[in-house]
Amino acid sequence: MADLRTPGNYHGRLIDHGVKENEKSPEDVDITLVFDLDYYTDREGEQHPATGKAYVRMFPREGKSSEIAAEQLQKLGVDDPSKLAFPVEKSGLAGLGCDLWMKHEDYNGKAQERWSIAGERQPIESTASAGSKLKALFGASLKPRPRAASKPKAAPASASGDDDVPF
Repeated sequence: MADLRTPGNYHGRLIDHGVKENEKSPEDVDITLVFDLDYYTDREGEQHPATGKAYVRMFPREGKSSEIAAEQLQKLGVDDPSKLAFPVEKSGLAGLGCDLWMKHEDYNGKAQERWSIAGERQPIESTASAGSKLKALFGASLKPRPRAASKPKAAPASASGDDDVPF
């Protein structure tokens, strides 16, 4: 089994792409983008060389998944998705660079890398009305639990009052 890379932010350049009909649903298409990795950015913001290839797979369907695929292609700089159907040397897309996000995912009991085109994270929002709905949903079933009493701390050895103790 190949070693998995460190999850996180990477940068890569598009070197190949393809589009094909989905085997189970021929009216849908599957997109594969292949990137040559340039570098990895660690948690401290330091960049380190990265090697190898990253495969981003998209399965756009009606609704949200097609919106996400469109956003990711736009971040890459693809202004006309039909170019993905051309050979890479004719599409004009080879060499486009972008930030990539990689995480580990379990697939059939084995960890594997899952790549996507990175984007700005949207802040998580909550509304007051949603909070009220939660309170109505759970009601009194969530009751405050009494906190465990803290254990009294042992007195230091020097506080024993025994003058024969050297400390």
